[in-house]
Amino acid sequence: MDFYLPVPVMDVFNYVASQKEIYKMKLAAVDRANFKVFFKHRANMLTWGEHITISFYDPQDGGCRIIVESKPAMATTLIDYGKNAENCNSVRQFILSSFHQPLNGQVR
Repeated sequence: MDFYLPVPVMDVFNYVASQKEIYKMKLAAVDRANFKVFFKHRANMLTWGEHITISFYDPQDGGCRIIVESKPAMATTLIDYGKNAENCNSVRQFILSSFHQPLNGQVR
């Protein structure tokens, strides 16, 4: 999932990197050199867990382009029951609401 936020990239990156948990997704690592934040979601009855990667890019207009990816923790997972899409939407909703942006913002 790819979306744009009219807030400086460092503000958004530092805010997300400071979060220990987002909707039951726990912070796994922060890559400050490449502006990436990694979260993980624990296993449950339907999945073996997921790895969430949030990448931040500066489009040179003072805003922030954010790409959210969610993948199953087990590479052999064939069906995710919509859990990865749900993770991406949850992260997007968290970031937009944290910066007081409408949830129907610019999604690509």
